[in-house]
Amino acid sequence: MTFLTVARANQDTLDANGVSKVLNEMFIAAILLTGCTERAERAVVEAIETLGEDDVSEHMVLQATIKAAVKPEMMADEESPRQPQPTVSRLPIQLRQVLLLPRDLRQAFVLRLLLGMPRDQCSRLLRLDGGKLDEHVGQAAIFLGQRHSLTDRPRWAQHSTL
Repeated sequence: MTFLTVARANQDTLDANGVSKVLNEMFIAAILLTGCTERAERAVVEAIETLGEDDVSEHMVLQATIKAAVKPEMMADEESPRQPQPTVSRLPIQLRQVLLLPRDLRQAFVLRLLLGMPRDQCSRLLRLDGGKLDEHVGQAAIFLGQRHSLTDRPRWAQHSTL
């Protein structure tokens, strides 16, 4: 089981009741991959536009969103000044911490660990060899572990020199 359970093996076609939940999960994955809500919105719209109107599985929607979110041109405006993003502030603190990672580490971590994608598929999507992918995921995990250990301690102990 992965942290973000996006693909359900027993449901091949989206029904009306599941669409909202799938879109929400897809949008969260896009935010984590792109680093901001504006780019995430563009990725989701692009993914939906590329899919046909016939039966669409959750897996197909997620794959199209991931492909759109990791395209190099999606990150062309990454260095632009960031505005406060109310949508991001609603994410759990653990996911907001992921957004602090540099893009290459963040994307590798999200695809490989949070979405549970196979190593070879992640490598292909990110255009990385397996060793580099593993390195990025490891560095991300170390960074997040350090951040977690600081935020887990009581406030009075965070600045202690003991």
